[in-house]
Amino acid sequence: MGLFNLFKKKRGIPLPDAYASLISAADYADVIGIALRYHKEKQITVISSDDGDIHVSIDGQRQHRYLDNLVRWIIQSPKGDWKKIIYAHFDKFKDNSSAIKFFQKDFEHASPLLRVLIKNDQIKWPEESSTFLSRCDFPGTRTFIVIEFENQFCYISTKDIQEWEMPIDEIFDIAIGNTPAEEITSVTEGTLLDKFPFFLFLSGDFSASLMLDLPNRAPFAVGSYGTIIAIPTKGTAFAHPIESKNVLDVVVELLPTVEKFYYEDPGQITNNFYWSYNGTVLVLPMVRTGETTATITLPDELISLLNSI
Repeated sequence: MGLFNLFKKKRGIPLPDAYASLISAADYADVIGIALRYHKEKQITVISSDDGDIHVSIDGQRQHRYLDNLVRWIIQSPKGDWKKIIYAHFDKFKDNSSAIKFFQKDFEHASPLLRVLIKNDQIKWPEESSTFLSRCDFPGTRTFIVIEFENQFCYISTKDIQEWEMPIDEIFDIAIGNTPAEEITSVTEGTLLDKFPFFLFLSGDFSASLMLDLPNRAPFAVGSYGTIIAIPTKGTAFAHPIESKNVLDVVVELLPTVEKFYYEDPGQITNNFYWSYNGTVLVLPMVRTGETTATITLPDELISLLNSI
Protein backbone atom coordinates (compact mmCIF):
# COMPACT_ATOMS: atom_id res chain seq x y z
CA MET A 1 0.00 0.00 0.00
CA GLY A 2 2.83 2.39 0.83
CA LEU A 3 4.48 1.96 -2.55
CA PHE A 4 1.14 2.34 -4.29
CA ASN A 5 0.40 5.57 -2.45
CA LEU A 6 3.88 6.91 -3.31
CA PHE A 7 3.29 6.09 -6.96
CA LYS A 8 -0.04 7.88 -6.91
CA LYS A 9 1.59 10.90 -5.30
CA LYS A 10 4.22 11.08 -8.02
CA ARG A 11 1.60 10.88 -10.74
CA GLY A 12 -0.14 13.84 -9.14
CA ILE A 13 2.86 16.18 -9.66
CA PRO A 14 2.65 17.61 -13.20
CA LEU A 15 5.90 18.04 -15.11
CA PRO A 16 6.27 21.69 -16.27
CA ASP A 17 6.49 21.98 -20.05
CA ALA A 18 9.82 23.79 -19.74
CA TYR A 19 11.37 20.67 -18.17
CA ALA A 20 9.86 18.07 -20.50
CA SER A 21 13.05 17.74 -22.54
CA LEU A 22 15.28 17.65 -19.45
CA ILE A 23 13.84 15.26 -16.89
CA SER A 24 11.20 12.55 -16.65
CA ALA A 25 7.96 13.12 -14.76
CA ALA A 26 8.97 10.51 -12.18
CA ASP A 27 12.37 12.11 -11.58
CA TYR A 28 10.81 15.56 -11.34
CA ALA A 29 8.40 14.19 -8.73
CA ASP A 30 11.43 12.91 -6.80
CA VAL A 31 12.99 16.40 -6.91
CA ILE A 32 9.79 17.99 -5.62
CA GLY A 33 9.49 15.32 -2.93
CA ILE A 34 13.01 15.98 -1.64
CA ALA A 35 12.44 19.74 -1.77
CA LEU A 36 9.21 19.48 0.21
CA ARG A 37 10.90 17.20 2.73
CA TYR A 38 13.63 19.83 3.21
CA HIS A 39 11.10 22.57 3.93
CA LYS A 40 9.16 20.34 6.32
CA GLU A 41 12.33 19.54 8.26
CA LYS A 42 13.20 23.24 8.46
CA GLN A 43 9.62 24.02 9.53
CA ILE A 44 9.13 26.36 6.58
CA THR A 45 5.54 26.75 5.43
CA VAL A 46 5.04 25.77 1.77
CA ILE A 47 2.10 27.56 0.14
CA SER A 48 2.34 25.74 -3.20
CA SER A 49 4.76 23.77 -5.36
CA ASP A 50 3.56 24.25 -8.94
CA ASP A 51 5.17 25.02 -12.29
CA GLY A 52 8.76 24.77 -11.06
CA ASP A 53 8.24 27.06 -8.08
CA ILE A 54 8.33 26.34 -4.34
CA HIS A 55 6.22 29.17 -2.88
CA VAL A 56 6.91 29.59 0.83
CA SER A 57 6.06 31.85 3.75
CA ILE A 58 8.77 32.83 6.26
CA ASP A 59 7.80 35.09 9.16
CA GLY A 60 4.86 36.35 7.14
CA GLN A 61 7.05 37.17 4.12
CA ARG A 62 6.42 35.24 0.91
CA GLN A 63 9.25 33.91 -1.23
CA HIS A 64 9.31 32.15 -4.58
CA ARG A 65 12.07 29.56 -4.91
CA TYR A 66 12.29 28.78 -8.60
CA LEU A 67 13.66 25.39 -9.57
CA ASP A 68 14.96 26.08 -13.09
CA ASN A 69 18.66 26.14 -12.22
CA LEU A 70 18.32 23.35 -9.69
CA VAL A 71 16.70 20.97 -12.18
CA ARG A 72 19.41 21.62 -14.75
CA TRP A 73 22.16 20.98 -12.19
CA ILE A 74 20.43 17.88 -10.88
CA ILE A 75 20.26 16.11 -14.24
CA GLN A 76 24.02 16.34 -14.57
CA SER A 77 24.57 14.53 -11.26
CA PRO A 78 24.12 10.94 -10.06
CA LYS A 79 20.71 10.39 -8.51
CA GLY A 80 22.32 9.32 -5.25
CA ASP A 81 23.66 12.89 -4.88
CA TRP A 82 20.31 14.61 -5.45
CA LYS A 83 19.32 15.02 -1.81
CA LYS A 84 22.66 16.55 -0.89
CA ILE A 85 22.49 18.96 -3.85
CA ILE A 86 18.89 19.97 -3.18
CA TYR A 87 19.47 20.54 0.53
CA ALA A 88 22.60 22.60 -0.18
CA HIS A 89 20.67 24.63 -2.76
CA PHE A 90 17.92 25.62 -0.34
CA ASP A 91 20.39 26.19 2.52
CA LYS A 92 21.65 29.21 0.56
CA PHE A 93 18.31 30.99 0.89
CA LYS A 94 18.11 33.55 3.69
CA ASP A 95 15.40 35.83 5.02
CA ASN A 96 16.52 39.27 3.82
CA SER A 97 13.11 40.88 4.11
CA SER A 98 14.20 43.53 6.65
CA ALA A 99 17.17 44.57 4.51
CA ILE A 100 15.03 44.73 1.37
CA LYS A 101 12.51 46.95 3.17
CA PHE A 102 15.38 49.30 4.07
CA PHE A 103 16.57 49.44 0.45
CA GLN A 104 13.04 50.19 -0.73
CA LYS A 105 13.19 53.38 1.32
CA ASP A 106 16.80 54.37 0.64
CA PHE A 107 17.83 54.64 -3.01
CA GLU A 108 21.38 55.72 -2.16
CA HIS A 109 22.06 52.37 -0.50
CA ALA A 110 20.00 50.36 -2.98
CA SER A 111 21.57 51.87 -6.10
CA PRO A 112 24.89 49.93 -6.14
CA LEU A 113 22.99 46.67 -5.54
CA LEU A 114 20.68 47.01 -8.55
CA ARG A 115 21.07 44.47 -11.34
CA VAL A 116 19.10 43.31 -14.36
CA LEU A 117 18.20 39.72 -15.19
CA ILE A 118 16.75 38.64 -18.53
CA LYS A 119 14.04 35.97 -18.61
CA ASN A 120 12.01 34.31 -21.36
CA ASP A 121 8.60 35.98 -21.46
CA GLN A 122 6.85 32.60 -21.67
CA ILE A 123 7.85 31.65 -18.12
CA LYS A 124 4.86 31.01 -15.88
CA TRP A 125 5.20 33.50 -13.04
CA PRO A 126 3.01 33.83 -9.93
CA GLU A 127 0.17 36.33 -10.18
CA GLU A 128 1.90 39.01 -8.10
CA SER A 129 4.85 39.05 -10.54
CA SER A 130 2.75 41.20 -12.89
CA THR A 131 3.86 44.13 -10.74
CA PHE A 132 7.58 43.34 -11.05
CA LEU A 133 9.58 46.15 -12.60
CA SER A 134 10.44 44.94 -16.10
CA ARG A 135 10.62 45.87 -19.75
CA CYS A 136 11.35 44.23 -23.11
CA ASP A 137 14.86 44.75 -24.49
CA PHE A 138 15.27 41.53 -26.49
CA PRO A 139 11.98 40.55 -28.21
CA GLY A 140 10.52 37.44 -26.59
CA THR A 141 12.15 38.20 -23.22
CA ARG A 142 11.66 40.46 -20.22
CA THR A 143 14.41 42.40 -18.45
CA PHE A 144 13.79 42.53 -14.69
CA ILE A 145 15.22 44.89 -12.10
CA VAL A 146 16.50 43.03 -9.03
CA ILE A 147 18.44 43.82 -5.88
CA GLU A 148 21.38 41.48 -5.34
CA PHE A 149 22.04 41.12 -1.62
CA GLU A 150 23.98 38.34 0.11
CA ASN A 151 24.07 36.29 -3.10
CA GLN A 152 20.29 36.37 -3.51
CA PHE A 153 18.14 38.21 -6.03
CA CYS A 154 15.04 40.10 -4.91
CA TYR A 155 12.66 41.13 -7.68
CA ILE A 156 11.44 44.71 -7.34
CA SER A 157 7.85 45.78 -7.89
CA THR A 158 6.63 49.17 -9.04
CA LYS A 159 5.24 49.70 -5.54
CA ASP A 160 8.67 49.05 -3.99
CA ILE A 161 10.28 52.01 -5.79
CA GLN A 162 7.68 54.69 -5.00
CA GLU A 163 9.88 56.29 -2.33
CA TRP A 164 12.89 56.42 -4.65
CA GLU A 165 11.24 59.09 -6.80
CA MET A 166 13.47 58.14 -9.72
CA PRO A 167 12.56 57.87 -13.43
CA ILE A 168 12.20 54.20 -14.34
CA ASP A 169 14.49 54.51 -17.37
CA GLU A 170 17.21 55.91 -15.12
CA ILE A 171 16.79 52.98 -12.72
CA PHE A 172 17.28 50.59 -15.64
CA ASP A 173 20.37 52.49 -16.81
CA ILE A 174 21.90 52.25 -13.34
CA ALA A 175 21.08 48.56 -12.99
CA ILE A 176 22.50 47.73 -16.43
CA GLY A 177 25.63 49.74 -15.65
CA ASN A 178 26.04 47.74 -12.43
CA THR A 179 26.39 44.43 -14.27
CA PRO A 180 29.47 43.06 -12.47
CA ALA A 181 32.22 42.59 -15.04
CA GLU A 182 34.32 40.63 -12.55
CA GLU A 183 31.69 37.89 -12.62
CA ILE A 184 32.14 37.40 -16.36
CA THR A 185 34.64 34.62 -15.77
CA SER A 186 35.64 34.20 -19.40
CA VAL A 187 35.49 36.17 -22.65
CA THR A 188 36.78 33.99 -25.44
CA GLU A 189 37.43 35.21 -28.97
CA GLY A 190 36.96 32.68 -31.73
CA THR A 191 36.70 32.51 -35.51
CA LEU A 192 33.92 30.94 -37.54
CA LEU A 193 34.55 29.49 -41.00
CA ASP A 194 38.16 30.70 -40.61
CA LYS A 195 37.23 34.35 -41.12
CA PHE A 196 34.33 35.59 -39.00
CA PRO A 197 35.12 36.71 -35.41
CA PHE A 198 32.82 36.00 -32.50
CA PHE A 199 33.02 36.36 -28.73
CA LEU A 200 31.73 33.93 -26.11
CA PHE A 201 30.90 35.40 -22.69
CA LEU A 202 30.62 33.04 -19.71
CA SER A 203 29.52 33.81 -16.15
CA GLY A 204 27.29 32.56 -13.37
CA ASP A 205 24.41 35.00 -13.85
CA PHE A 206 25.24 38.03 -15.96
CA SER A 207 26.51 37.27 -19.47
CA ALA A 208 23.10 37.91 -21.02
CA SER A 209 22.70 41.11 -19.00
CA LEU A 210 26.04 42.39 -20.28
CA MET A 211 24.70 42.26 -23.87
CA LEU A 212 22.50 45.26 -22.99
CA ASP A 213 25.60 47.43 -22.60
CA LEU A 214 28.01 46.18 -25.27
CA PRO A 215 29.14 49.61 -26.58
CA ASN A 216 30.35 50.57 -23.10
CA ARG A 217 31.40 47.23 -21.63
CA ALA A 218 32.64 45.28 -24.65
CA PRO A 219 33.07 47.69 -27.60
CA PHE A 220 35.26 45.13 -29.35
CA ALA A 221 32.07 43.11 -29.98
CA VAL A 222 30.36 45.96 -31.85
CA GLY A 223 30.93 46.08 -35.60
CA SER A 224 30.36 48.82 -38.16
CA TYR A 225 26.92 47.36 -38.83
CA GLY A 226 26.09 46.31 -35.30
CA THR A 227 26.23 42.97 -33.55
CA ILE A 228 24.58 39.59 -33.86
CA ILE A 229 23.73 38.43 -30.32
CA ALA A 230 22.57 35.12 -28.86
CA ILE A 231 21.64 34.75 -25.18
CA PRO A 232 20.76 31.06 -24.69
CA THR A 233 21.22 31.24 -20.90
CA LYS A 234 21.78 33.88 -18.26
CA GLY A 235 25.45 32.91 -18.02
CA THR A 236 26.16 32.39 -21.72
CA ALA A 237 26.15 34.93 -24.54
CA PHE A 238 27.54 35.06 -28.06
CA ALA A 239 28.35 38.26 -29.96
CA HIS A 240 29.50 38.65 -33.60
CA PRO A 241 30.61 42.15 -34.71
CA ILE A 242 29.17 42.68 -38.20
CA GLU A 243 31.63 43.91 -40.79
CA SER A 244 30.43 42.03 -43.91
CA LYS A 245 27.30 40.71 -45.63
CA ASN A 246 27.86 37.09 -44.57
CA VAL A 247 25.73 37.34 -41.45
CA LEU A 248 23.60 34.27 -42.09
CA ASP A 249 26.70 32.12 -42.53
CA VAL A 250 27.73 33.09 -39.00
CA VAL A 251 24.28 32.40 -37.55
CA VAL A 252 24.00 28.99 -39.20
CA GLU A 253 27.43 28.05 -37.88
CA LEU A 254 26.62 29.20 -34.34
CA LEU A 255 23.10 27.75 -34.13
CA PRO A 256 24.00 24.19 -32.99
CA THR A 257 26.22 25.52 -30.18
CA VAL A 258 23.62 28.06 -29.06
CA GLU A 259 20.95 25.35 -28.97
CA LYS A 260 23.19 23.04 -26.94
CA PHE A 261 23.63 25.70 -24.27
CA TYR A 262 19.93 26.57 -24.38
CA TYR A 263 18.72 23.02 -23.80
CA GLU A 264 21.41 21.79 -21.41
CA ASP A 265 22.66 24.62 -19.19
CA PRO A 266 21.07 26.40 -16.18
CA GLY A 267 19.27 29.70 -16.58
CA GLN A 268 17.62 29.05 -19.96
CA ILE A 269 16.51 32.23 -21.78
CA THR A 270 16.07 31.90 -25.55
CA ASN A 271 17.54 30.25 -28.65
CA ASN A 272 16.73 33.29 -30.81
CA PHE A 273 19.36 35.42 -32.51
CA TYR A 274 19.23 39.22 -32.38
CA TRP A 275 20.64 42.16 -34.30
CA SER A 276 21.69 45.09 -32.10
CA TYR A 277 22.47 48.38 -33.83
CA ASN A 278 22.55 51.96 -32.51
CA GLY A 279 20.29 51.19 -29.56
CA THR A 280 17.76 49.09 -31.49
CA VAL A 281 17.41 45.33 -31.05
CA LEU A 282 15.53 43.18 -33.57
CA VAL A 283 15.01 39.41 -33.57
CA LEU A 284 16.10 37.33 -36.55
CA PRO A 285 12.91 35.56 -37.75
CA MET A 286 13.21 31.79 -37.26
CA VAL A 287 10.86 29.06 -38.49
CA ARG A 288 11.39 25.53 -37.18
CA THR A 289 11.50 22.94 -39.97
CA GLY A 290 12.36 19.98 -37.72
CA GLU A 291 13.73 19.07 -34.31
CA THR A 292 17.24 20.16 -35.26
CA THR A 293 16.64 22.36 -38.31
CA ALA A 294 15.32 25.86 -38.86
CA THR A 295 15.03 28.55 -41.50
CA ILE A 296 16.46 31.87 -40.35
CA THR A 297 16.17 35.19 -42.14
CA LEU A 298 17.52 38.68 -41.50
CA PRO A 299 15.37 41.66 -40.47
CA ASP A 300 14.53 43.91 -43.42
CA GLU A 301 16.35 46.80 -41.76
CA LEU A 302 19.59 44.80 -41.60
CA ILE A 303 19.21 43.63 -45.20
CA SER A 304 18.84 47.25 -46.33
CA LEU A 305 21.89 48.30 -44.35
CA LEU A 306 24.04 45.46 -45.75
CA ASN A 307 22.91 46.24 -49.28
CA SER A 308 24.54 49.63 -48.89
CA ILE A 309 27.97 48.06 -48.44
